[in-house]
Amino acid sequence: MQKILIIGANSGMAEAVARLYAGRGAALHLLGRNTERLEALAADLRLRGAAQASHSLFDANDYAHHASVLDDAVHKLSGLDV
Repeated sequence: MQKILIIGANSGMAEAVARLYAGRGAALHLLGRNTERLEALAADLRLRGAAQASHSLFDANDYAHHASVLDDAVHKLSGLDV
């Protein structure tokens, strides 16, 4: 099972990638700026076959927060592959 971190998962290509990997049974951690959208997407991805779908609020412009967001993802997925 792959453990994947997806940045910008709220929409567009990142959301499409999340859906693709969910169908393959991957464990996913989603990052984005819209909590409600992330929660809805995570629930949908679990229905589509994701082994796990967690999420965190993320603003790419908040550089001081990057390390803690990455640590959170690694902790929730017990490591990362991609």
